Amino acid sequence: EAAYPGLLGTLPDPLHPWMDLFVPAFIFYGVWWVGYTVWILLDGVTRPERGYDTVFNNFAPVVQDNLGIASLRCAAFSYLQFHGFGCILAFWGGMQCWQFYWLHVSFILLMLLSAVLQGSKLYT
Repeated sequence: EAAYPGLLGTLPDPLHPWMDLFVPAFIFYGVWWVGYTVWILLDGVTRPERGYDTVFNNFAPVVQDNLGIASLRCAAFSYLQFHGFGCILAFWGGMQCWQFYWLHVSFILLMLLSAVLQGSKLYT
């Protein structure tokens, strides 16, 4: 910027991770979550009976057994609550990686180590 003023430009304001990263992602996800919840509760739980598969259909027995829920619609809603909580944690983690370089690098190295270890299991 000092050598070529105004050529490349900079952000007009410093980035505020909470408002600039977390909130837009949360709003976008929240709109999807509401629409998907309405669909899964009204129509999606009956799709397997009609010959269509859903992602929830794979998780329904796990949710019902672990939480002791008999109703398929209650299990679907519980599943979506866990999904929402997991996504919020992922958004928060992404925001932390944006703010802290060392955390981002550590996470990347952890993923690399995990991939190497999982791949090495193929050869044992």
